[in-house]
Amino acid sequence: MRQINIFSLYILFLFLIQSAAYPQTVSSVNGLKISAEALKAELSAAGETRRDLDILIYGYTPDTEAYTLAPDETLVVTIRPGEIRALVRKMSNGELKKAIFVSGQGTDEQSMLKSLAEAIIRLNIE
Repeated sequence: MRQINIFSLYILFLFLIQSAAYPQTVSSVNGLKISAEALKAELSAAGETRRDLDILIYGYTPDTEAYTLAPDETLVVTIRPGEIRALVRKMSNGELKKAIFVSGQGTDEQSMLKSLAEAIIRLNIE
């Protein structure tokens, strides 16, 4: 009997340790190229441990190249950074307390995710 209780406590401890590493929920709108798992990993690597946040990734725009013709007839190439947009909701006892839109920019998917994770960590949601 004692072995079962110790085993149960061990499993509960592992669950609590694992769940504390991620926000409560990270999800993305169907059809987006960005995975919620990639953002979870980036948040975990950056040290985000708040459990009362729900994060929904709702927008993704890859970087774009704009070609324009200058007055001297030279071709000018401009690369605009891509962007990932998310809604961060602070929940308390199942109730919405605050909702904030955040975004991350970068030249590739990894830098956009890192920028978004940093923006989420900088939020001062109380």
